[in-house]
Amino acid sequence: MTLSDSKNRQRSRSIARVLNDDASLINIKTFAIAARYMSFKAAARHLGLTSGAVSHRIARLEKELGFPLFNRLTRAVSLTPEGERLRDVYLNAFQKIYEEITQLLQDDFSSLTIYAAPSLALAWLIPQLNDFQQRYPSMQLHVRTGNAPIDFHGDSTVDVALYYAESHVSGLTSRKFMDEATLPVCSPRYARQHDLTGHPENLPACTLLHDSAAWHYAATTAEWQEWADRNHVDISNCLNFITFDHTYGASVAASHGLGVALGRCTLIAPLLEEQKLVTPFPDLPPTTAYRSYYAAWPRHTSPSPKLQGFLDWLEEKGQQSNAALERLMRV
Repeated sequence: MTLSDSKNRQRSRSIARVLNDDASLINIKTFAIAARYMSFKAAARHLGLTSGAVSHRIARLEKELGFPLFNRLTRAVSLTPEGERLRDVYLNAFQKIYEEITQLLQDDFSSLTIYAAPSLALAWLIPQLNDFQQRYPSMQLHVRTGNAPIDFHGDSTVDVALYYAESHVSGLTSRKFMDEATLPVCSPRYARQHDLTGHPENLPACTLLHDSAAWHYAATTAEWQEWADRNHVDISNCLNFITFDHTYGASVAASHGLGVALGRCTLIAPLLEEQKLVTPFPDLPPTTAYRSYYAAWPRHTSPSPKLQGFLDWLEEKGQQSNAALERLMRV
């Protein structure tokens, strides 16, 4: 080992000691205040110390670092080149800390804009938002709905979008928060009138209620046809139908006796519990959907604290709904 290597290793140990020693960090703060005032005496007044104590702290820091920070003149001090660099680094570091704290405070007290498919918003999200507001009372919420995918670049006000999709949303960072299953539902009276209970073969005499926007680019009859294929039920002769632009609308229509809807279990749970809807085919249990619910936000961006709080809450509520869905599927 050369003499130069030995000095460099010793200097590295000194720097590590400065950064990990509380007393050294205090000495760095003392240096920064003295550099601000360009006066040990003024720094002493600011810190409530004697000039000698300030001088001692800075001298000890210089010894640990291995280079001078101040030029001591007869009645004044000035920064050495090394002292100027250390002062600038110190000020930049505290500016970054200030900016980060400011951002955290803004996140805590700012707004959150949520974009969701209409059915998910109306039937599941909104009924539970009171719980979120109680946890984050200072956050201003904005809920927007639509069937088309949101353009985060064109609408920078949206923080997160909630989708019903087959997999993670293309082009975005996404996280699954809830599963889904489907089953035919209608009002109790409609089931009696059309002798539906246990008789799916009677569906051709019924009016099918379709969600024409079940998912992005879905055909009008896609969701019903998917269920029929998986359960070996022929609906090719079901010629009477009404279309809606969201599944919850179709389910509410079914509860009012307009026909038979293919309900999504997590969204219609209250209507089933209140017996406004019944499942006419008890031998055909809920069919696990090929799709799930995802929260999505712009790719390559980490969730802000406010968004992370919402995502954590969303996952918690989704797990509760998944547990209820599992119980329903075991019945």
